[in-house]
Amino acid sequence: MTKIFNQRRDGLNSRLLLYVKRRTGINFEKISMIKKGVWIASSAKESWIIKEFPNPGKLNQQILLIKTLWEHGFNNTYKFHRIHEEGPCYFEGRCLGILQYIEPFNDQPFYYDSAGNRKDALALLCRYHSISSKCVPRLKDKLITFNLLDKWEKRLERFKRNSDFFKELSVYPYLEKYTLLGEGALQIMQAHKDYFSMEPHCILHGDLAHHNFIRKADGSLCMIDFDLASIGPKQIDILQYCNRILPEISWSPPRLFSEGDAISQYKKDIPFLAALLYPADIFREWNYFISYDKKRQKKQWKHLKDITFRQFEKRMGFSKWIVDQIEGGPP
Repeated sequence: MTKIFNQRRDGLNSRLLLYVKRRTGINFEKISMIKKGVWIASSAKESWIIKEFPNPGKLNQQILLIKTLWEHGFNNTYKFHRIHEEGPCYFEGRCLGILQYIEPFNDQPFYYDSAGNRKDALALLCRYHSISSKCVPRLKDKLITFNLLDKWEKRLERFKRNSDFFKELSVYPYLEKYTLLGEGALQIMQAHKDYFSMEPHCILHGDLAHHNFIRKADGSLCMIDFDLASIGPKQIDILQYCNRILPEISWSPPRLFSEGDAISQYKKDIPFLAALLYPADIFREWNYFISYDKKRQKKQWKHLKDITFRQFEKRMGFSKWIVDQIEGGPP
C-alpha cells in the first residue's frame, strides 16, 4: 500500500501524527503525505485520510453531503470519522477532515481504458445521480447551482487571451481550430441555455477523473472527492464523463453512444451534442499551463502536447460527425 505514497517525514508530519492519535484515539504508527494538504495515517489495523479544507464551512458542507448520501443508501464512498459530530478539527491554523481510507485492490489505480471499467463507472454514476436527486431538498441551500455556460464562456475568453502569447509559434493554428470549436459550441448552447439548468436536478459530482474511482478488493467500485459537488441536471455530469472517456475510445462516435443508455439517450439532443464539441480539456490545461512558472511548464509540456496533438485528427473527425448530426437534426 505505502509504495504509492510519498514517504517524506518532517516536523509537521510528526506533530500531525500526534494530533490525530490524540483526537481519534487510534494508535496510528505512521503518517505520509499523499499530496499537498492530504495525508494518510495508518495503524496496524486501519488507515484514515487527513485532508485540509479551505474553511470550516466547506468541511461542514462535505460532511453533510456524505452523511446525506449514506442516509439515502449510497454507500459506495467513504465516511467521515465520528469525531466530526463535534465539528471540524483544527491543527496549527489548518481546518482538517478525517475520512475513511478506501484501499484499492492490489494498489492498482482505476482507469477508463477497459470497457468493463467504463461500464461499472457509468453504472455507479447513474446510481449516484438517482440517489443524490433525493438529497437535493436537504442540500439546496448548501451547494451552488452549477452554471455550465457561464463557466465555459469564461474559460474560452481566458484561453483566447492566453493563446495570443503563442501567435508566432507553430502551435497557434491548432489553438485557433480549438477556439473555433469552442465558439461554435457555445453559440448553439446559448440558444438552448435552459437545457443546462432544466429539472429534475441531482447532486453533480463535478470531477469525474479516473482517479476519483477506486476498485476495492471485493470488486465493488467507489467514488471519492466531492469537493466540486453542485446542483444541476445529470446530463452535466454525463457530458464530463463523455469528455473523460473519449480519448480512451479514440474519439469514436459509434463507440461513445454504445457505452450505455445513460449516454445514448442524449444522442439526438442538439445542446448535448453541441457541448461535446467544446474542447473543455484543451482550454483548461492551456489556461493552467500559462499560469505556471518555467519549471512547472517544462514538467507539464509533455502532457499538454499529448492532449493537444496526439489525437488531433481523430478529434476533428469526431467534431465533424457531431456537426453533421446537429445540422441534420431537428431545428
